Amino acid sequence: DATAQGTIHVADKARGERKTYRAITALMGASKDCEGAQVVISHCENPEGALQLREQILADLPVRSVDILPCRGLTSFYAMEKGLIVGY
Repeated sequence: DATAQGTIHVADKARGERKTYRAITALMGASKDCEGAQVVISHCENPEGALQLREQILADLPVRSVDILPCRGLTSFYAMEKGLIVGY
């Protein structure tokens, strides 16, 4: 989560993958109306995690679509190995 000063702070903490995916969808829904949104998940060597997060998003939010792409270049640096980046 970004602050007004342009820094990053931890928006929520969860233990375990399932709880983390539910926390992500809760934060997504709280931050904006996701009705008909197009979501993109970039993964860094973690297609299984991206698929699980996709299923959670589709179950919890009224989005139009969820696309999954592999990280490349700079996004790999930000995501780090096994990381996920979600855009919506």
